[in-house]
Amino acid sequence: MIHDSPMYVGGTKPTNQLIEETKRGQAFPLSPSDGDAFQLTINIPGYDEGIYVYSASASDWILQVEVEDHPYDLALTIYDRPRSNDIVSKFLASRAFIMKANFENSLARANDVSSDTVQFTINKIDIEGTTHQLGFLTFSAGDPMGVFTVNEPNKDFLVMRGETVFLQAPAVRDATLKNVDITMVARLATAGL
Repeated sequence: MIHDSPMYVGGTKPTNQLIEETKRGQAFPLSPSDGDAFQLTINIPGYDEGIYVYSASASDWILQVEVEDHPYDLALTIYDRPRSNDIVSKFLASRAFIMKANFENSLARANDVSSDTVQFTINKIDIEGTTHQLGFLTFSAGDPMGVFTVNEPNKDFLVMRGETVFLQAPAVRDATLKNVDITMVARLATAGL
């Protein structure tokens, strides 16, 4: 497990370390270390599906809940007028982070509005190279503000270090939409327990 944290004088590290590598599955790892992050993909006895961080002091996996102390927003820009089906913006995760359910509080604004309704696809490439569709960003004709929708409503999802979030342009190029600013709201997967 690689941690990114400042080093104190004397070589010690603070206890609230940022998790850079995480895993997912249907059962927790048998020998976790303090600060390991894990996305439980099903409900098991005593634990609901969700994202957990292992606390050695509690000897237990702790469900991560919304904490504003560790925001991690993704700032993306689509320059000029996107061409059909192009990958128009990418974000390579240098730290593990949790995207908020339903892309809550995320924003997108076009500087030049669209002529027709257009829909960008939001995807993720995992560390094995597999592409997963996460949702969509839609602009209605004449409206500068985009609307986010997700494939799995009401569920946070984990993006691991080394994974890439990217936007793909619609199949039909809009005549006027261009220069889009996007901020996707997330939070760091942390062991701040």
